[in-house]
Amino acid sequence: MPKFFRRAEARPEELLAAALARFREAGYAATRVEEIASAAGVTVGTVYRYFPGKEALFSAVVERHLDAGWSRGREITDAYGSQTPREVLSLLLSRLAKSLQDSATRDVLLLVVREAAAFPSSAQVYCEQLLSKGCIAVERALRHGIDRGEFPLLPIELTARAMVAGVLSQVIWDASFGEYLGAPRDPSAQAELAIAMMVRGLPNPDITPRPTQPTFRAATLPAPGHTGEHPIPGKVRIVTLLPPSRD
Repeated sequence: MPKFFRRAEARPEELLAAALARFREAGYAATRVEEIASAAGVTVGTVYRYFPGKEALFSAVVERHLDAGWSRGREITDAYGSQTPREVLSLLLSRLAKSLQDSATRDVLLLVVREAAAFPSSAQVYCEQLLSKGCIAVERALRHGIDRGEFPLLPIELTARAMVAGVLSQVIWDASFGEYLGAPRDPSAQAELAIAMMVRGLPNPDITPRPTQPTFRAATLPAPGHTGEHPIPGKVRIVTLLPPSRD
């Protein structure tokens, strides 16, 4: 469709799609705004009408495809009332994995990973969006499990980050090595298996009672050649400290 027939409201989406394609193909540094404009079928001035520059375009691309909808909604709300905390965590992480099956969302993740060293601002934007939305949802599920006694007192923030990182790592693994593995594979099944392993691996609370302060009882061994209650002068009495009985 000729560009003069397109609605102005559609232009930002077209520009973001063209920008993602160019960033993915050439990288952030090598991409020029003129190339993005050409790919979108508009003038350079049109690009600057919506975005002040290439960095703003990159940030908008990241935000456009970093959808945290997987971490909220009626399904998640209902799960808190009908499922165990482990099942809620599995649901959250499975929804994240499914969201990353979208080609554009996956491409943005890989693009951010590739550009993070040279352009840390891109990684910062991605992390701010991810941590402020996705990880907080996982933290809530972990806290729910602790409150209900299903999990011990975990480092909630670190555990949430590790679990989200596990899902992201599956995408990076498949994109980097999938075509070289040879054997048939199902990325979604692989992600579900990894999620199941992470969730099952969360520790159960330790229900064994332990004293708040350890106590010891002394076991006295008689000195060599002596079997009485009192030590012989000049002999050594050996005292062994034993842990408290659990009986």
